[in-house]
Amino acid sequence: MSTHRDEKGLDSKLDEKNDQQSSNVKFDLGAPQLNDDYDQSVDNEADDQFEFSALSKPSSTSSMDSMTNITNTHGSVVNTKMPFNNDTHSGNKSALRRYARQMSGVSFGSTSSFRQQPFAATPKALSEILGGHRIINKILIANNGIAAVKCMRSIRRWSYEMFRQENAIKFVAMVTPEDMKANAEYIRYADHYVNVQGGPSHMNYSNCELIVDIAKRFPVEAVWAGWGHASENPKLPELLHHNGIAFIGPPEQAMWALGDKIASTIIAQSADVPTLTWSGSHIKLKTNVGESQNVNVPMELYEQACFADYQKGLESAIKIGFPVMIKASEGGGGKGIRKCTKSEEFENLFRQVQTEVPGSPIFLMKYADSCRHLEVQIIADESGQAISLFGRDCSIQRRHQKIIEEAPAVIAPREILEQMEKAAVRLAKMVGYISAGTVEYLYNPADQTFFFLELNPRLQVEHPCTEMITDVNLPACQLQV
Repeated sequence: MSTHRDEKGLDSKLDEKNDQQSSNVKFDLGAPQLNDDYDQSVDNEADDQFEFSALSKPSSTSSMDSMTNITNTHGSVVNTKMPFNNDTHSGNKSALRRYARQMSGVSFGSTSSFRQQPFAATPKALSEILGGHRIINKILIANNGIAAVKCMRSIRRWSYEMFRQENAIKFVAMVTPEDMKANAEYIRYADHYVNVQGGPSHMNYSNCELIVDIAKRFPVEAVWAGWGHASENPKLPELLHHNGIAFIGPPEQAMWALGDKIASTIIAQSADVPTLTWSGSHIKLKTNVGESQNVNVPMELYEQACFADYQKGLESAIKIGFPVMIKASEGGGGKGIRKCTKSEEFENLFRQVQTEVPGSPIFLMKYADSCRHLEVQIIADESGQAISLFGRDCSIQRRHQKIIEEAPAVIAPREILEQMEKAAVRLAKMVGYISAGTVEYLYNPADQTFFFLELNPRLQVEHPCTEMITDVNLPACQLQV
């Protein structure tokens, strides 16, 4: 039985919110029948109205500079291109940001926007004017916890600010028995939820085949994976695209190219982005850096930068010079990384990295002392345009895991930060990147030099720091591009 919002009955619904969990309709993928009952909904809208109304600010910006998204009065999202010429895209970042704020409801002087007056044009007219080509009514959240909550709250806030209806887009959530038992907060934010198998992540939120199956059978028009779980698995966008479902994130080609530490470093040095001395310093791609294209690193070049056994790794470490960092290409969150200061301890540390991230290629990089860890937030659209949204400082870490994030980054001079931002945008365009991403650098304050570290092809946990200093709603940007 589906239930819908009734403004007159809102107070009575709020009085009954404690009973919603027990009355929610559940969808079990293990059930033999998945027919009309599968499309029953869970009405959690009443609980959210006051919260999202309080969160909304007229000045909040949630639009992408090179592409904007218009939600029509029937509850659909239209992906639209920005009416700027190529010169404006390439040279005038302030004009791009001004346009983003325009379309998000912030006026400059006498300038007004469609977002301030969405009723000024019909959905068909808006789509025709702005070149819309995709409509999204329902999104599957392939994540749980704070990631799922943040996505739903951000997109509903954007929807409310733009069209005064926070539930224009519906959300489908995946729920394990563990999440249900814990009464996880994200469940009540969802319009529908689907029961999935509990246990390790590969059995639910990281299971690409399961995610695609739910997306097809529910159905939804797009999938949002957030961070962690399957967010950096190129197999997920690949399977979704083959089934005609949008992935709110980078395409599989860009994820393959920049999501891997070895491949991304090869591409970075090929794009003339500074890199530390490492085991693949001698490798460079022959490509036209200035144009948007799908750049791939051939396997024979890739294998030249990594090691399968410690003997060859030790030889490379001696050439690079100790101390070195032994790193697993597929590592993350502080795993798969060790500092080696002398050859006698190399074998033991190499095997530790192998054990922490089984099957991952391993490479070496020169250890940089007294450096700061800075990162640049980027967002790019499918038209080949990309911009940076300033930087963050995540130098305060414990066991290679970030503890405190600062924004904006103030340790480096403005001209150095601009160089970092330009390099990040150049990388994104080089591989045809789409959606939000973060380019990480090491910065040496002593000589004001910086070096490429890696690119995270996803929205990071710390993205609210950028939202606070730019007034840009990043999950909403991901949806729009």
